[in-house]
Amino acid sequence: MNAPDPVRWSVHPLRSEPWLRTLGLIVSVLGFATLFTYAFDSGAIGVLAGAVLTVTVSSYLLPTHYEVGESGIRISRVGSHKTVTWFSIERVERHPDGFFVSPYNNPSRLDSFRGSFVRLPIETGTCIRNSVANLLSDHAL
Repeated sequence: MNAPDPVRWSVHPLRSEPWLRTLGLIVSVLGFATLFTYAFDSGAIGVLAGAVLTVTVSSYLLPTHYEVGESGIRISRVGSHKTVTWFSIERVERHPDGFFVSPYNNPSRLDSFRGSFVRLPIETGTCIRNSVANLLSDHAL
């Protein structure tokens, strides 16, 4: 029996969100960088604060690529790759914009560190959502 082809897609919130939200994010990052520059009287601290904040919101600014297949879920961003294997998933929660997969049966404070949110693209409708839901139900639940 052949394994089904993996389901692949990319999500780029910067392009799909309203431009005012993006503008607000950029103004916030620049504002905090400026605040740190004046508070510590150091341009280097301001640049460092701006860089740290930009890295923190990089999942919004840069695209994330997902692949769901027989081995599990692969999440790729610029500079990082994460694979969540099927046997490590104990809980799946459905959300309007994706799925949260966790290695814990019950909600835990560690979910934000150990779990992964699989964001689904808004523009594709239910095609990818149904394929991913079927794979999750076949393997993880």
